[in-house]
Amino acid sequence: GRTSLPVDTAGLDSARVAGLARPLRGSRVLGRRAAFEVAPAARFNRVDGGVYALALAIHAARLPGRLGARVEYAAGPRRWQGGGSWRTHWGGFERGWTLEGWVGRETAVMDRMLTVGVGDPLGSMGALLLGRDTRLFLREDGWRASLSRAGARWHATLGWRDMLESPLAVTAGWNLSHHALEVPDNPAATTGRAREALASASITVPGTPLQLDAEYRTARRALGSDFEYRLTRLAAGANVGLGGSLAFVPQGVYGRVSGDTPPQESFDLGQTTALSTVGGARVAGSNVALAHADLIGTRDLLALAHLPHPAMLPLQGALFVASGAVWGADPFGGPPRAGVDWPQRHRWRSETGLALVWQPGIPDPLSMARLAVAWPLGPGSHDPRVTFTFTRALSLLEARTP
Repeated sequence: GRTSLPVDTAGLDSARVAGLARPLRGSRVLGRRAAFEVAPAARFNRVDGGVYALALAIHAARLPGRLGARVEYAAGPRRWQGGGSWRTHWGGFERGWTLEGWVGRETAVMDRMLTVGVGDPLGSMGALLLGRDTRLFLREDGWRASLSRAGARWHATLGWRDMLESPLAVTAGWNLSHHALEVPDNPAATTGRAREALASASITVPGTPLQLDAEYRTARRALGSDFEYRLTRLAAGANVGLGGSLAFVPQGVYGRVSGDTPPQESFDLGQTTALSTVGGARVAGSNVALAHADLIGTRDLLALAHLPHPAMLPLQGALFVASGAVWGADPFGGPPRAGVDWPQRHRWRSETGLALVWQPGIPDPLSMARLAVAWPLGPGSHDPRVTFTFTRALSLLEARTP
């Protein structure tokens, strides 16, 4: 975008056309030899502390797909974990069918509100630098498999998972800035085996910037699961340019769980950066509705103010407004909140505010560091709350590279 240098678009387009016309295949590249890939990785959160990982992948002409193994050491609990994976793809570059599976032990995020996983680099940055990680975590032991179909502007997935879920305790109460943790504890997940079928789809509506996500999950005791529930999550969002100086970024999510509501299968407003004034408070339920809208200036504020600064550090201004509510069963033992298909009016929490935004372009183009001040709306306290977070422009939707 505005922070990048001009590129040779003709050359990139030519390379893309060549790749789509003649996608590379392992047998052409490898012949009869196997190729190995070794990749180190690291992440940080308050239950695992520093996690140091090593991943190994094997490609071979006689072996369909890609075999992988991952070994992790979590320094906080001093525990080894990891697993093995297999993935194969057919149908062309950037589209077609993908079949993959995984077996082993891993740390997972305990909330259906967010699409952010345990390995999300922005979550690790917030936890390590400032102690600003509001995610909740659990341990999963078992296996999962999925079949996906992707097109140019859409993809869909069918999957199954069989996981023994168990709680995790906080083992790393520190961060580099010595701030108090925004969420000092990690409420316990309900121990049990989840045997769950899932279906999901995401599409960018042709001719528009609108992205739609849909997800459905179901677990049944008749299939050997310790839980029985049905979960539906719908989300929508868009990144709309207004002239050459503004971008309008609205997004929203609606979710429902019926049946059992363990903490790991609930929605929690306290885990999302969409409501800054909620922070890490436990505001969870079996149903959720949330809307958030940003109006972001695309001009560099420092340049407009004629202040010298590195070209890699353009700062943008933003105004935002958000409102959300949960209702139904409280997974943390509180009284149920009244409501059926929609929350009662007094359940809504709303806020407005302004922010300074820096988009470094990594780990993806929509990533941003965000310094915001927000004021609660409605009855009660109107004291502002200042937050510094690492997030994405469309944080409620599945991450998609433009």
